[in-house]
Amino acid sequence: MANFTDEDGNPIGHVVYDLVSGETADVFVATVVAESGRELRSGSHSAIRLQAREHGSGDPYVNLSDGIDLTPFAPGSAQFDIRATALTVSGRVRASVFLGVQDAQSAAGWND
Repeated sequence: MANFTDEDGNPIGHVVYDLVSGETADVFVATVVAESGRELRSGSHSAIRLQAREHGSGDPYVNLSDGIDLTPFAPGSAQFDIRATALTVSGRVRASVFLGVQDAQSAAGWND
C-alpha cells in the first residue's frame, strides 16, 4: 500500500488545481500510513495554500507546508480532510502541488 492514497486506494503524489482567486476547492479525504517520526507534508506554492485536518474532526485546518506529525496515529493509518485555497492573485490559479509523507527530521525527498 502506498503511504498516501485517496478514498479508493489510488496513490497520491501531487494534486492539480485550477481555481479562481480566493476560491476553495472541494475537500477530499486521504488515507495516510502513519509511522513514528514521519509527517504528512505538501510542497509550498506561492498561489495555493493546502491545509488538512483529521477526517471528520471539525478541528481547524492546519497548513500542510508546515507538516502534520503522524506519530500520534502510529502504528496504523489515519484519514485527513485536505483542502486547497487560491490565495489573493488576479484571475485563475493553475498549479500542481506535491503531497507526501517524509521523515519529520529530514527535508530530503518525498515518499509515495
